[in-house]
Amino acid sequence: MAQFFKDLDPQGPLVQVREGMAVYDSADKKVGTVKAVYIGDGSESAEVAGTAPTTDGVLAVRDDSFLGGLSTAIGGGDHLPGTARDHLLRVGYIAIDAAGIFSGDRFATTEQVATVAGDRVVLSVASDELIRS
Repeated sequence: MAQFFKDLDPQGPLVQVREGMAVYDSADKKVGTVKAVYIGDGSESAEVAGTAPTTDGVLAVRDDSFLGGLSTAIGGGDHLPGTARDHLLRVGYIAIDAAGIFSGDRFATTEQVATVAGDRVVLSVASDELIRS
């Protein structure tokens, strides 16, 4: 089903995701709710050509170090390894406010979104496969 979204829209299913939507994993277990959505920067060559997708809002704010504002924007992002942050910024992601008092945040990439319908996002992976902050 994820391929369907990619064929339908080059930015994938993230364009249909909104803050507050419920997020479920591949076993239909509730992971949490959407905290924020970042469409992604695309490749460096797409940025140079001016064809990379953009996302307005607090997640798109950056300082001169490119990633400097990310940890502030996504709260807890300073605990993510640099390679994970780079990947999330390039491909886009959903920041998920995970269910449970000590759960922290989870991050699902575009490729991990199976379906988006109504007020529900269903992932193609188990919740323990998501990047955690």
